[in-house]
Amino acid sequence: MAVYGAVARGRARPSDARLGKGRQGMAKPAMALCGSAVRGGAGRGSVRQGKAMSLTPPLLGMMQGKKVRPRRERVPAPKELTLHMPVAKLLREYLKPDWIGTHIPSGEKRDIRTATKLKQMWTQPGWPDFLFLSPIGVAHCLELKRIGNDLTASQEDFRTWCIAHRVPYEVCWTMDQVLLAFERWECLRVQFTQRSTDG
Repeated sequence: MAVYGAVARGRARPSDARLGKGRQGMAKPAMALCGSAVRGGAGRGSVRQGKAMSLTPPLLGMMQGKKVRPRRERVPAPKELTLHMPVAKLLREYLKPDWIGTHIPSGEKRDIRTATKLKQMWTQPGWPDFLFLSPIGVAHCLELKRIGNDLTASQEDFRTWCIAHRVPYEVCWTMDQVLLAFERWECLRVQFTQRSTDG
């Protein structure tokens, strides 16, 4: 209060003298400075013409007849189920009759009671989505993943074991990768990929 009283009585402070300020050049109070910004003062964060700048939602702007730039929404990656179902349909229709296989539903969401029961029944984590046996009894493992997702720690452990013991293991994010894996395994009755004729 003493400082503001000195300003009101027109007494210059030592800092004012160093800056060449007298009674006519004293610094204005904060509210006066804000007022100059409102009247068109330039500078970062200043408010033009005394009005606060606001972002109008695109839909509201269109209803008001304004030209708006549509927001670019990020498209989520397809869920794993959108890949799983076509693969299952492909296997039902084109798997060779001397091959057998099944889906292992160990990754589905369950309530705690069911999960505890499966754990007591020795259900192990990390096993693939599809498990096949070739006509000579060799296991083949296929793991499907949603784009952007990687193998879990238990799945990495299972994959490492398969590689160490020469068990064919494939992890796929797209249908093209699945078809290439099936072509390497030669487990389908038809061929969906084109083989290169070079060499």
